[in-house]
Amino acid sequence: MNGDALRAMQLLSRGTRRLASVCTGAFVLAEAGLLDGKRATTHWRYAAALQRRFPKVKVDADRIYVKDGDIWTAAGISAGIDLALAMIEEDCGVETSKAVARDLVVYHRRPGALRKPCTRRPRRAEASDGAKTGTEWMGSVRWA
Repeated sequence: MNGDALRAMQLLSRGTRRLASVCTGAFVLAEAGLLDGKRATTHWRYAAALQRRFPKVKVDADRIYVKDGDIWTAAGISAGIDLALAMIEEDCGVETSKAVARDLVVYHRRPGALRKPCTRRPRRAEASDGAKTGTEWMGSVRWA
């Protein structure tokens, strides 16, 4: 980011009740010095890079979102929805947050606060599994 944009972010952040980033947006907050001494998260693929580049930030790579004081960071796009629901709950209460989650057709609170990236490929379904592949299923459907 250029210096003018960083200074503007620093100035504007002073007048806000809270500040949030989603995914790699944490790099922007860190570049502005807004995460110094704070816990934060980012997308699991970039967490180590965030920690290396900004050693004053306490990167928590295993959380879907982190709230540290008035700064909130989310790990990725879907985690940004979790973060938004938590903000709604903080501002408007649990029932409103649940209603918004219902409207969005998402969990109010995902089961498990930790995220675990999938590091292994799912195994292919075998005929002995009793499962059909997508193309097998498509061939078995009678289309009108």
